[in-house]
Amino acid sequence: MRSVVLSPPPDGTRSPAGTSHASEPPLSEVIKSTAGDLVNLATAEVKLARFEIAANIRQAADRVGWLAAAAIPLLLGYLLALAALAAWLRTLWDWPAALATVAASQALIGGLIMWLGSRSNAAAHRSSLSPAGGHRHA
Repeated sequence: MRSVVLSPPPDGTRSPAGTSHASEPPLSEVIKSTAGDLVNLATAEVKLARFEIAANIRQAADRVGWLAAAAIPLLLGYLLALAALAAWLRTLWDWPAALATVAASQALIGGLIMWLGSRSNAAAHRSSLSPAGGHRHA
């Protein structure tokens, strides 16, 4: 019977049955490297979040600028329309009655908008408090 002699390979590595190779770094180095990579990833994520927030702020400021620019002629046109309505009502009644009618109509419209807005906000508040999205279950 022949005897078999096992010896390590000449390059200094262990066989596949072994658990480590001489060229692999120790576990502590792998952990340090992974921790460093994690810090770099977290730093990159924070920088990206800051960039996205700055971009969103620029977009919102741009929208506000356009809205402000559009609001001036819109408001002027609205006031002129109210003046025209009062002038037309002047042909039916005297000036105080015409102006009072226009003022009352604007107060009524404003009150209706505020009432609808408060109902909408209350419904949104109730649905945010309810776990079922605002639906009651019996």
